[in-house]
Amino acid sequence: MKVLLAGCGDIGQRVATKLDPSYQCFGLRRSPFVFSDRITPIVADMTDQQKLTNIFTGKIDVVVATLTPSSRSEDAYNKAYVETSKALTTVVNQAAYQPKLVIWVSSTSVFGDCSSGWVDERSLAQPTSFSSQALLQAERNIGQLCVLRARASATSPSFKAAAPTMTISLGDVSDRTSSGCLRSSRSSITRRPLAPSPNRAIRFDFPAFPLIGMISTWNPSGSSQLASR
Repeated sequence: MKVLLAGCGDIGQRVATKLDPSYQCFGLRRSPFVFSDRITPIVADMTDQQKLTNIFTGKIDVVVATLTPSSRSEDAYNKAYVETSKALTTVVNQAAYQPKLVIWVSSTSVFGDCSSGWVDERSLAQPTSFSSQALLQAERNIGQLCVLRARASATSPSFKAAAPTMTISLGDVSDRTSSGCLRSSRSSITRRPLAPSPNRAIRFDFPAFPLIGMISTWNPSGSSQLASR
């Protein structure tokens, strides 16, 4: 089974390392990047429909999109999420071999300020910033994915059915070992390294676990094994 990890940052790489070795993983990024042996690198801009079309001729079974804007600006967010989701939707809908599953990773910021309340699939999206508005529009674009399936009978017309798509909204799961150290490096402030902690490792791995579960569930072979740690 071929898995396209679009964006393939920290979360995408963790997904690849924890999937069973039977999965063939491809990491798509805008610029060259050195991955582990588990990931075959692909350099492309996801807003380039021609390059995306060429990629999907390779019979991709699962798409996991974990995208990151190039900067925190409205234009960067629109390109990373809105334009990319439009291009991906167009290419997947036109592909001769269509993925069995598309997973789009979004953010809980699309729900606005929930005053520390619970957020679930029944919550109303109320984006309050340009970034959350772009994320919500991207979710709506991905919701337009459809799969063209030809019926076996030559006398029956082709019909469109909803593509297997899932949108998962992640909150802020970072802590001082990542975002804090990044802020420190930018401000030239040094901190004492934190002692290794299994809980901290689990926290960093946490966003990858639901994605792995989704991929394993949709695997037609029925395999749901994780790579041994």
